[in-house]
Amino acid sequence: MSKLLITLSFLLLMAVAAFSTKPALNRAKKTSDPNQWKNRPQSPCHYGGRVYQSGAVFLAQNRCSTIRCMGGQMQFASIKCLYNNMCYNVGANIRGGHNGCQLMNCQGNGQFRPVLSDPYRCKDAYNMCRICQG
Repeated sequence: MSKLLITLSFLLLMAVAAFSTKPALNRAKKTSDPNQWKNRPQSPCHYGGRVYQSGAVFLAQNRCSTIRCMGGQMQFASIKCLYNNMCYNVGANIRGGHNGCQLMNCQGNGQFRPVLSDPYRCKDAYNMCRICQG
């Protein structure tokens, strides 16, 4: 009889422990705010020898693209290409290169890339871009 009493007491104790932790766990889930970390100070970003606070938007080194600091991580807010002190949107075409006749396209990485299919890559005697001959 004593073994039965000990076993029943043990089972009753385990059942009480199991049921008492669930309400505490549910209460913790209900009272914890998933947005509680939003008001926490965010880590700053270090870029170009400067420190920017989280949420700040600043110019990239090419002076055309913008970067946003988000919790210590930097993300491009806008990407543009720089050529002859002018900013161009991604997808824009310009004439440039070593002789000024190479068709260049602004890429998503902020760099211009030559358009190889363009035939007007050579300058003639009148300084006009023409199709290259032989």
